[in-house]
Amino acid sequence: MAFRSNSKAPQASSKYLLGLGAVFLMHGLIEASEEVLARIPREDPLYIDSVPFRIEIELGKGNYEEVIRLAELDLSTKEVPGWIARRIGIAYFQMGRLDEAKAYFQKEMGDFPSNSEVFDTLQPLLSSNPKRRLEGLFKAIRQGLLPPHFGLDCIAPLLCEGRAATCCFTDQVFSQSKPMDKNVSLKKRYLDFAYDLYKKFGVFSAFLPYVQIESGLCVSLRKIYFSLDRSIFDRVEKIGQASWADFERIKKGSPPLLEYLEIEGRSLGYPECCVEWALTNRRQNQPIEYLALKSLIEEEYSLFQSQVNPNLPLLAYFTFEFYPCSPFCSAAEGVGGKILKQFKREGSELSDLYHHFIFPFNKRRIFHSHMPYVQFVKDFNWGIFQALNSKGLKNNFKDSK
Repeated sequence: MAFRSNSKAPQASSKYLLGLGAVFLMHGLIEASEEVLARIPREDPLYIDSVPFRIEIELGKGNYEEVIRLAELDLSTKEVPGWIARRIGIAYFQMGRLDEAKAYFQKEMGDFPSNSEVFDTLQPLLSSNPKRRLEGLFKAIRQGLLPPHFGLDCIAPLLCEGRAATCCFTDQVFSQSKPMDKNVSLKKRYLDFAYDLYKKFGVFSAFLPYVQIESGLCVSLRKIYFSLDRSIFDRVEKIGQASWADFERIKKGSPPLLEYLEIEGRSLGYPECCVEWALTNRRQNQPIEYLALKSLIEEEYSLFQSQVNPNLPLLAYFTFEFYPCSPFCSAAEGVGGKILKQFKREGSELSDLYHHFIFPFNKRRIFHSHMPYVQFVKDFNWGIFQALNSKGLKNNFKDSK
């Protein structure tokens, strides 16, 4: 439904329209956002501030030429923010203009520190012996210095020796809602974070901006890997090199090898069966997010049908953004069980938090995979949900076949 305005109402200010368009876009109301932003005149000084949102809209609609036009005409004299540079890079990649795509991806990554810079920052601390105490971690979480999920999912397993390495995306650590000192660069903020994390817990932070090429799509990603072992820097460099090697293979017309996924999975201690499952499906252009969601729904539906109080899969989801080869993968459950056992040795507070917060949180991530809802309905409506239809809920599900 298009956004409707009252023609008799006073003319809205461009600042108001810009904010409203951004809110609509944030909530996925593309048409409403597009119509609101179109009311900002080109000659208005705030028009240029609406261009990033227009780029987001056009990219979502698959209008890559329009994304490029907006970037080249309206942003040619303006510093492009990182999140927009990423989207412009995606558009160039989809159009087959890979040199321009790479330039924009690298532009987005410009504020990421190199790992040599990180290591130089830590140099004054390397001769010391940082205390690796969970009490300090809990204190940092309670004081709001570390996000709870990040602290419990990424740092606690290292301190308890439940895992050798962990990772997360930057937005899991650095909330965009928190005020930032404009006088401090983002790179400096990252370096300060790495310094504090090592000083407080003895944990190394290895930064990795890289490209992920799967199913004909290419996006730039920003991750941080954590370990008590400084060899994490070398492993992360290998992941980055392998991902860019795939980009160069694409430029030459060859399919990507996706070796970076294999290096990453083994570096993070993922079960071999899950690594091979992910790698095989990725190489066949099968999205593992979709497959993991499908198998989880089918497994849980079957359990609910056969048991009054089913023992649902949980332990296999031991970390965020990990997709096990099956909901009851014994190897993945073994990793989760090991972490839980280590936490129990430290006290019931930590094990309870991990069991009742981290496991369910990571499992819910499977249901938030980047898959259109229409595709979900199409695949599951007349299979798994057919039983619901027979119980008087037929009107809630329309045939999408």
